[in-house]
Amino acid sequence: MARKRRSSSFRMLVLMLFFFVLLGFYMWGSVQINLVILENDNLLSEKEIIMQQVNELRMQMNRMKSYQRIAPLARDMGLLPVPAVMLDEIAVDFKEQHKEKKKSRVQYAGFIGAY
Repeated sequence: MARKRRSSSFRMLVLMLFFFVLLGFYMWGSVQINLVILENDNLLSEKEIIMQQVNELRMQMNRMKSYQRIAPLARDMGLLPVPAVMLDEIAVDFKEQHKEKKKSRVQYAGFIGAY
């Protein structure tokens, strides 16, 4: 009889240990799931903010497509308008056959700015 009690108490101890290990894994899994849910919520809110910024930038880009809208911004940045005489003289070499030396001034969209 004594042997059965030792065997049954050992079995009970093993079952309790197994139960607590399973309980620990369950709790760890539920904590991990909650952390993933929080991270997902944070990423969704960041995505919403980024999408809003992208839409604002697209609207701003659509507003600034014409020369009349870009010219005041270029003047505010210190760029000077190119005289009409110079516009006639600008040669564009699409085949890049005649490469010139680099100029000290940068030309963008009809504006010249010293950098």
